[in-house]
Amino acid sequence: MSDLIRITGLWEKRSKKPGGSAFLSGEAQEDVPKDARLLAFFNGQKRNDADPDYTLYVAPDDPNYQRQGQGQQASSATAGAGEDDF
Repeated sequence: MSDLIRITGLWEKRSKKPGGSAFLSGEAQEDVPKDARLLAFFNGQKRNDADPDYTLYVAPDDPNYQRQGQGQQASSATAGAGEDDF
């Protein structure tokens, strides 16, 4: 059994602006602890639009996990996207 805690399903969306950015959307069904390590996994079992494209989990505490900003570079995956794009 996995120690991961399911938070929500995530659906791929696109901002409404022409050439808009892609993003993931979902509503948390559980409280997300501050500084929690989040993991999103592709849903290979999706059968219809009601099924999420990804599933978001909270990972268990791992003393060997190195948080971003502590020796790792932050991802630029969202560079250029802002709240105004959504």
